[in-house]
Amino acid sequence: NINDLPTGGITISGTATEDQTLTSASTLVDADGLGTLNYQWRRNGGAISGAIFATYTLDDADVGATIDLQVSYVDAQSASEGPITSNVLGPVANVNDAPTGTVTIDGTIERGQTVSANASSLADADGLGPFSYQWRFGGVAIPGATGLAFAIGNGDVGKDLSVTVSYIDGQGTSEAVTSADRRVLAGDNRPPTGEVVISGPAVEYQTLTATAMLADLDGLGPFSYQWLREGEPIIGAESDQYTVSDLDVGFHLSVAVSYIDGRLTPERVVSAPVGPVRAEGSDLPFQRRVFFLNPASNALQMGSLRFINPHGQTITVELRGIDDTGAQAPEGRVRFQVPARSALRFTAADLEQGNPALGLTGRLGDGQGKWQLRVGSTLPVEVMSLIETPSGFLTNVSATTTKRGPGQYETLFANPATNTVQQSFIRVVNRSNVAGSVTVRALDDAGQPASGGMLSFDLGPNESLQFNSSDYEFGNPDKGLQGSLGKGAGKWRLLFESSLSLEVMSLIRAPDGFLTNLSESVPRGANDPDADSHVLTISPLGDAYGESFVRVVNRSNESGRVIVTGIDDDGRSSPRPTIRFDLGPQQAKQFNAFDIENGNPDKGLIGTLGRAEGRWRLVISSDLPLEVMNLLRTHGGFLTNLSDAAPNPSRFSSEVPLFHAAADTQQRSLLRIVNLDDIRMASILIEAIDDAGQPAPGGSLVIDLDPTASVELSAADLENGNGDKGLLGALGEGEGRWRLRVSSDTRIEVQSLMATPGGFLNNLSSPVK
Repeated sequence: NINDLPTGGITISGTATEDQTLTSASTLVDADGLGTLNYQWRRNGGAISGAIFATYTLDDADVGATIDLQVSYVDAQSASEGPITSNVLGPVANVNDAPTGTVTIDGTIERGQTVSANASSLADADGLGPFSYQWRFGGVAIPGATGLAFAIGNGDVGKDLSVTVSYIDGQGTSEAVTSADRRVLAGDNRPPTGEVVISGPAVEYQTLTATAMLADLDGLGPFSYQWLREGEPIIGAESDQYTVSDLDVGFHLSVAVSYIDGRLTPERVVSAPVGPVRAEGSDLPFQRRVFFLNPASNALQMGSLRFINPHGQTITVELRGIDDTGAQAPEGRVRFQVPARSALRFTAADLEQGNPALGLTGRLGDGQGKWQLRVGSTLPVEVMSLIETPSGFLTNVSATTTKRGPGQYETLFANPATNTVQQSFIRVVNRSNVAGSVTVRALDDAGQPASGGMLSFDLGPNESLQFNSSDYEFGNPDKGLQGSLGKGAGKWRLLFESSLSLEVMSLIRAPDGFLTNLSESVPRGANDPDADSHVLTISPLGDAYGESFVRVVNRSNESGRVIVTGIDDDGRSSPRPTIRFDLGPQQAKQFNAFDIENGNPDKGLIGTLGRAEGRWRLVISSDLPLEVMNLLRTHGGFLTNLSDAAPNPSRFSSEVPLFHAAADTQQRSLLRIVNLDDIRMASILIEAIDDAGQPAPGGSLVIDLDPTASVELSAADLENGNGDKGLLGALGEGEGRWRLRVSSDTRIEVQSLMATPGGFLNNLSSPVK
């Protein structure tokens, strides 16, 4: 045989780039017959080990080289043919291979420590190059921090530390790998040394200065200041100087200096307290202030003060009067002594004209308008401000509205001017020694701002101003009022703002001389501002004292659902589970005893509680920030406020400052006790001290009260005993009126109520707060 050479050829195709696959194609023909093709891929003309297939995938070794293919075979006549060489592709382009592995930080990530970068796990198919380093805080390069190691400084605490390792790989590509962020910790704090010192006299209206003589090995930061009254922050007192106000009189002041040290550790140092603060012009260390006392000239609404000495020693009391113009009482001051554990009562006439027979030294004289009184004493004294009508109706005017925030005050109830039978009037007292302005905004029951806009007026030092519903709706320049509120839907909430320290009262008066104080709302469970509101006394329909009604105010800009549940005096939940209703932003709603027992869809109420056994106690729940008032409308149309409860010196006790004796049939006292515990029976102890400071001659009383149950006890029940109500013991008769301490092994609420023959029921539960 004569060998026939093959014809045709071999070609390769594909992209000459790393990681791409090249493919071969044969057009060979051999007259002697083709055999099995053998492949050998070549790099720059040299055989590539193992590359003996019809396809070939380019790798890092091929980058920059040319690639071709040689094919050989043995034909059918046993002749060896080839190698036959293909076309050439290349040079092969590089595709970068990302590095693998991680960079970590070795060492303790705390101030004062040195850490290092660890790149030992890095690998790169393109080849590693020499490493360079860049340390970072929060991803931002730290100038000059380019070494393998990094020293953490005091100022680095709290920052997020990382390090970037960079290199040029074997193919000339720049690579960078960054570690995970690690938070720099402070480590062991070194507390400050030194002290904060207060200089200046602890006297009303004087200026105190705080000096921080501090050192800190971790480094000092800028100081911030917070002045404290008996350990509680004073709103707005946040500089190194503080001007003592009348609110501070009788209390201790201190100042807290705070800063962030060089290791970002918050530090706080509190000064030693100074005080108790003395009133200007008085040598008596403890002070209270009464903001409403009618003058002796007002015979229809006779003002009086009740002073209670809870201590085991005689105390001296001094009264300084300030009239509505802010002027001091023209005749000076009144002084007297209150024997140990005793109580004394003086009328406005006693104070203005003097009454040595009652132990008074000095007199106030005549002032203009009503009085506010500064009450100084050698030990703390409790004070009640009262008004009594000729018929014996007694009103407690001790309370003022709650302060809502710095310079903000709110009354929850003010009648429109159209209600002339129950005319609202507002009393605003400037307790500051400086003059200033007051602005009044209003929201109606629909949550809408007053159509007329705002009201404003000026007050001089210690000046007081009264204005009524006609004044605030229509304006009254003669009283110094600028602007007017106009008309609204339903009742008003009045919002007062001023740089002055104010006290605000919302009152209602009737044409026949009756007066009531609507400045307080109902207590919340456990004194928690987010807890449920407890309405303690809801009279049933047809009650001799009149019709109960409840006012619920939404103080937020959100809408929400309100749920009312009822528990009667026997501790039984209402036969129908709840009343529900919705309140829009800033809206208010009223519902009465009829609505509670029978429902009222026209008022948006869903559900009813049914009839109670005795009185209802209501629990009002919502996710909204609510304020609730518990009111009673007499059969003659007059309102009284039953919202308040007796003060709680401890979680399981209440103190009643005024409870009339059983012999007083014109002013009949009632003690209402509510067991708030859902599970446990309350074992209740009632102790009494009379106005002479003597314990009740018959001793104390004991009564058990079922879970969630309530009981109402008259003065006759307490003095004479009443086994039918479960009372064990009797107080007997005392001298004058009683003060009561009610203790329990469960959480309770207590009210001191007063009923009159004229059909009025009023609340006398608490003194000046």
